[in-house]
Amino acid sequence: MSLIQRSALRRLPKPSVTIAHPTRRTFVGATWGALVNTVADGICAVHHVGLPWYMTIPLVAATVNFTVRLPVQYYARQARNKYAQAMPVVQAWERLRVRKAMKKIDPSSPDAQKQSTLALSRAKADNAPTRRRIFRAVGCQTWKQFIPPVTVVPFVMLSDALRRISGVQLSANSDISRFDSSLSDGGLAWFTDLSAADPYYALPVACVVALGSSTWRNRDVWNVFLSRDIEAPTLRKGWSGLQPAFQRLLLLVPFWPLFAGLNMPSSILLYWVSSFSLTHVNTWIMDRYIPKPEQPLQPIKRTELSSPFMHASTMDRTLQSASTSQIPK
Repeated sequence: MSLIQRSALRRLPKPSVTIAHPTRRTFVGATWGALVNTVADGICAVHHVGLPWYMTIPLVAATVNFTVRLPVQYYARQARNKYAQAMPVVQAWERLRVRKAMKKIDPSSPDAQKQSTLALSRAKADNAPTRRRIFRAVGCQTWKQFIPPVTVVPFVMLSDALRRISGVQLSANSDISRFDSSLSDGGLAWFTDLSAADPYYALPVACVVALGSSTWRNRDVWNVFLSRDIEAPTLRKGWSGLQPAFQRLLLLVPFWPLFAGLNMPSSILLYWVSSFSLTHVNTWIMDRYIPKPEQPLQPIKRTELSSPFMHASTMDRTLQSASTSQIPK
C-alpha cells in the first residue's frame, strides 16, 4: 500500500459503535425496591390470614397511622407548644436589643432611616444566639419543625406496594412481581375489582372530601385567603413574606387526588381514603390530650365610641372601663 493510499484511509471517518449496556439500578433504587417488596409481602400475608382485601387495606392504613403517624404528630405538637411558650421570651430579648440600638441613632441625621434599618438587622442577628439557646433549653429546636413531613415516606411506600400488588406499570421497567390476582374480586359495593380504576370516580371524590375536611377546617388559612391584604405580604422578606402564599396554596392541596387518582387502581384509592380519614382521629386525640396553649395576655382591642361628641371626661371613663374589662383575672 502506497503512502498516498495510507493517508487517504486515515482521513476516512471511523464508524461509530454504540455499546448497549444493561440497565443499572442505583443503590437507592434497589434499596427502595427491596423495602417496597417487603411491605407488599407483608400486606399479602395479612390478606392470606383470612381477611378480605377491603378490610386488609384499611387495617394496614390504621396500623401505619397509630404506629408511625400519630407518634410523629404527637411529638411535633409538643415541640410546637413549647415553641409558642418560648416565643414571648425571645421577642422580649429582641425588642430589648432593638431599643438599645435605636437609642444610638440620631434622628436628625440625613441617613437616619438607613441607620435604623441597619441597626434593626444587627439587633436581630445579635439575638440569634439567644434565640437558639432558649429553644435548646426549652426543647423546641428548629430542626424539629421538619419532623412531620417524615410521615410522607410510609404513605408513598404503601401506595407503591399496592401498585405492585395490583399489577399496574408506571413505566416499562416497573416491578409488578408481587401481582395478586385475588384483588380482581376483593372489593366491595361498586368497586369490586380493586386492581382496576373506580368506574364511577367516587373514591377520588371521597379522597378530596376526607383530605379537604382536615385542611379546610383551619380558620387561619381561610382568614389569609379571604384577606384583602395583598400588598403587605410582598413587602415582607423571608418566610414571613412567603407564608401567606403558602397558606393559600394549602387550600388547593386536597384536589390533587382528584387528578392523580383518576386512573389509579381502587386499592390505592381505598388506602388513601382510609389514611386521610384517620387524620381526624389523630387531630381529636391531640386536641384532647395535648391542647394548644392559650395566650395568657391578649392585646387590647380598639374600642369605637358610638358618641364621639361626648365630653372628654366621659370618653376617658369609657376607655378606662373598656380596657379594664379586657384584663384577664
